[in-house]
Amino acid sequence: MSVFLFLVHTTFVNLLVLKEENCMARRRGIMSNRLKEEIAKELGFYDVVEREGWGGIKSRDAGNLVKRAIEMAQEGLAQQQANQNNQNK
Repeated sequence: MSVFLFLVHTTFVNLLVLKEENCMARRRGIMSNRLKEEIAKELGFYDVVEREGWGGIKSRDAGNLVKRAIEMAQEGLAQQQANQNNQNK
């Protein structure tokens, strides 16, 4: 389990580095800083981000951030589908 969390954390940090290096080709697939900050505040570890940067967060927090972002995306898609179904009636 801890190997998985390490991989999630490492992947998340690598994505952050890519964004900071302005990799234009990858930019669209990466969460915005505003979204990451919003989720970090919601999950209660934004203070660590402010003090130490994204590299200072725990693997578990990185995993929870990704999990929450996925949940938010799924909720948005479900709402969009519900709206489309209501329009088709």
